[in-house]
Amino acid sequence: MKNPYDILGIPQDANEAALREAYRSLARQYEDNPRRMDEINNAYDSIILARGSGGYAAGGGGQSQPAAEQYTAAPDFGDVRRRIQEGRFDDALTLLDGTPQQRRTAEWYYLKGCAQRGRGWLEEAEKLFYAAAEMDPGQREYHSAYEDMRSRRVGRQNGQTARKRSDDDGCCTICGGLICADCCCECLGGDGCC
Repeated sequence: MKNPYDILGIPQDANEAALREAYRSLARQYEDNPRRMDEINNAYDSIILARGSGGYAAGGGGQSQPAAEQYTAAPDFGDVRRRIQEGRFDDALTLLDGTPQQRRTAEWYYLKGCAQRGRGWLEEAEKLFYAAAEMDPGQREYHSAYEDMRSRRVGRQNGQTARKRSDDDGCCTICGGLICADCCCECLGGDGCC
């Protein structure tokens, strides 16, 4: 694969804002070219993963320094949120999984829960939302997501029980109706069994 920085047309010491702007500009330019967009997306993703995984990224002056030293601030999960909003759950999970353990904040757990929910992994999403809510009790968004998943799970469990009961009741109602009709026919001189 070609150098991802060359594909995006930015220097290796470009900051996050320059990286995002280059990506957006190329995405607008090549949105109708799926092959080129794949190359652009792969380049962007590989840079984000390399920077977030604790690997080495080129710094100023051609010197290499650990990515962890470059990014001491709280992680910015804006790109992950956009991928989730676009329905690119696997891409979002790839970026999240590339985040070093020591940088996995409550927001990380929340966003991973959103991506898992989008993929249909509801139990896993509920656990992740719970972890986010426990890590940051003051964040309403995390609590709401957890409560929503919990109530859906309870609703699904209650719905299955109610459905089973109603199916049984429906069967009994049909059988009861047929027995009643047979009795009525026999009382009137006919035989409902024929």
